[in-house]
Amino acid sequence: MNVLCRLYHFLGSVYFAIVLISTVASIVIAGTFIESRTDSHRYAAMLTYGHPFFALLLWGFFVNILFSATRRWPFEIKHIPFLITHIGLLMILAGTLIKNYAGVQGTMSILEGSYSHTLLLPDSYTLRVEKRDSAQVDYHPIQNSGWKKDSRLQVELIAYQPHAQEKLESWIKGDHASIRGLPSFPVQDWNTLPPNSPLPISGRARLHHPEAPIWEIAAGRTSDIDGVIEKSYLQGLEITIRDTSTDRMLFQGALQSLLNHPQEIPEGTLYATLELPLNPQGSFENASLALVLERQGTAPALHFDIPLQGQHCCGGLLRWEVDLKRTPLLLLLEGSDTLLVCGFDAHGQVFGESFHGDSPRSLIAYDQGYGGYAVQTILPFPAYPSGRVEREAAQLHALGQELRKGLADDSALAPPTRLISQRKRRCASGFRGSPL
Repeated sequence: MNVLCRLYHFLGSVYFAIVLISTVASIVIAGTFIESRTDSHRYAAMLTYGHPFFALLLWGFFVNILFSATRRWPFEIKHIPFLITHIGLLMILAGTLIKNYAGVQGTMSILEGSYSHTLLLPDSYTLRVEKRDSAQVDYHPIQNSGWKKDSRLQVELIAYQPHAQEKLESWIKGDHASIRGLPSFPVQDWNTLPPNSPLPISGRARLHHPEAPIWEIAAGRTSDIDGVIEKSYLQGLEITIRDTSTDRMLFQGALQSLLNHPQEIPEGTLYATLELPLNPQGSFENASLALVLERQGTAPALHFDIPLQGQHCCGGLLRWEVDLKRTPLLLLLEGSDTLLVCGFDAHGQVFGESFHGDSPRSLIAYDQGYGGYAVQTILPFPAYPSGRVEREAAQLHALGQELRKGLADDSALAPPTRLISQRKRRCASGFRGSPL
């Protein structure tokens, strides 16, 4: 009996109150540091304020205040202020404890001039359903025992990751790559490829109309983005160099061979260097193929730069004709934090664009989003052949058309073509017959 009496007086004493206040202060301090480190009030509350031990401390305060008040029995008139204060504290603690065990606390969003009957509860989940042809939005609460079934909605929970972070995906999704209109194809791990092994091709498809050339598609992950880009660009790329003044073939073969082994020709030694630099946006910047001819004797070396992108890509030179030929390749390359899309057309032209999962540059919504979403990129390569020969033929045809239209009126011609037309007229006037 003495033990119970001593326990009763201890629970109602100021010493027990000091222990409770010190413990609560320590928990509050710890919660403040946890929240500042994790930037998560929810995580800090789960370890401190929402922990069952904190509820036990509240019960301890309730018992301490109740027993400290009953220790004044029998009550006197001078105890009335003391009792009123303690009864108020007990009511506050009782309300807090009842709210923890039987109360409902949530968030209700009400716009001005409207109403709502939906309460969003913490530690609970709600499925929001928007109807395609209606402005109505339905909220379906999810119970702890599973999904709440509705006559109009049936949902099966396949996977649940409460701490997952949302990330937008593009063409590479896990271990496969997907392009709209094509079957999915595997994604390779190129970090384990031997140095001299060819880059594996994941699939082939026509990216333009049915009569366009077939493109090879390669998808993979690597930590050496620059090395894989150069390797994939050179794979299967052939180069032909012809001297237009002598109509002699200077080199014909794989560009990789010319890069590794300079070619000895009668005029000297032919070297080649390839530049495929990427800017921070993931596109190629000043990509070019440089040809250097070191001539014999004291003659200065000849330098030829061939751009691999833009309007003058892979064009002819004043003295040489350089042609690049390969099977078109679409490269989907996933690095540590970005996805790079590269395109190499049949004539060596390059294209590059990067995509970040947190901020895609373009997003297509099908049927206002009800049909899904997709990211897109536009390859700047035409569906028809566009090599040096085709471009030079088109330019020659355009020049002939301009000359024919301007024969009647030289003022309609540009100054260079006007000189050609005038020279042609003078030559034709010296011969009998009609002008050429």
